[in-house]
Formats: sequence, structure tokens, C-alpha cells
Amino acid sequence: MENQVNSLREYFTQATLLGEEAHKIMSPPIRKLLPQAPPDAKLSSVMLPLSLQNDEWCITFILRSKLNDKDHHSGQLSFPGGQKDDSDKDFEACALREVYEEIGVEPEKIQIIGPLSPLYIPVSGFLVYPFVGVLAEGTEMLSQPSEVEEIITVPLNHFLQPNIINFTKIHHKAGYTMQDVPYFPISDKILWGATSMILYEFLMMTEKWFKENS
Repeated sequence: MENQVNSLREYFTQATLLGEEAHKIMSPPIRKLLPQAPPDAKLSSVMLPLSLQNDEWCITFILRSKLNDKDHHSGQLSFPGGQKDDSDKDFEACALREVYEEIGVEPEKIQIIGPLSPLYIPVSGFLVYPFVGVLAEGTEMLSQPSEVEEIITVPLNHFLQPNIINFTKIHHKAGYTMQDVPYFPISDKILWGATSMILYEFLMMTEKWFKENS
């Protein structure tokens, strides 16, 4: 596994961040009317957790608890993550801390591959700094019940299928309805919004590597 991780890291480091070019593919149409990150945006980090399971690359998501009324994204699929605090020396440290707090994986069990493009989320006012990390083989995950309803791990190849992107109508808890929202289907759930935008950039950057190394 170590050789594969080093190879992926080298490939990722040489790739170009795609930012808005990738984000716009999975962006809800309404986002085109919303502003970029304001100077007072709240800062946060997320981790896109990769793992090798039975020789197959997988990506882990969390289903956010529906019980947290203060969470604008409650009940949605997302990556582990949260707001940066004073104890975090940088955004990478924030992402590692949040992974430990939400799914119980210690920082020393994660090898960082690199950062993805920052993304502003207007509905919650967060400017998110995403990172890609590979979990050590055999790592067990344990959800934090107050924040995480379920941990969901999906084979990466699921997202590389032809015509995997679908479109739907979404009624947001903030009180508005969005039409023709792009999403990735995951069993009976949908992956949309900022998480799908972050994921799509990662897939665009690394699809060639995974196809050659699967």
C-alpha cells in the first residue's frame, strides 16, 4: 500500500487544481446568483478520506445527524470536517482533528495526499479548505453520535461510471426549492452540493491514476 500512496501523492502533487472549472459541474444552478466568499467568512476544513479495502479504493462519507438544529447541512452526506479553531495550527490540522472527532480516526493513521481548491458555501457562510488523506489499512471508524448518524464507505469506481451524475429537485431546510440540482446517487441517498463539488474536482484530477492503478 505504501508504494501506491506515494505514487498517488506524486501524481496529485503534479496535477493542477481545477477549482471553479470542476465545481461548476456539480453546482446547484442557484449558486450562480450568489456571491464569492466575503472577508468575514467562517473558516473550516474537511477531509476526503480514501482507503484500500479488499484491494479496492474507497471513499468515506458521513451522514450528518438530523438532530443538530444549528447545522445548515443536517441530514446530508458530507466529508468529515468543521470549523477551524484556535487550537489548529493550520487548515490541515483542522481537518485531521475533525476526522478524529467525527469518525474516530487518529491523525497518525492518515497520510495526507494534498489539498483541493477552497470552496465557499453561501447558505452556512463557511469557506471550506478540503484535503485528501489515505487511511491506514484496517483502520476502524466510530461515529460521534451527536454529529454523525452514519458512516458510509463507497467504492471509488462507483463515481467513475458513465452517466453517474443525475439531476433532481431539492427542498432546502432554509425554505427554498432548487431545480435541476446535479447529484451522485449512493444507494437510496444523494450526494449533492459542496461535497459533490469537492469530490468532482478530486475525480477530475485523479481519474487517470485510479484507472491505471485499479
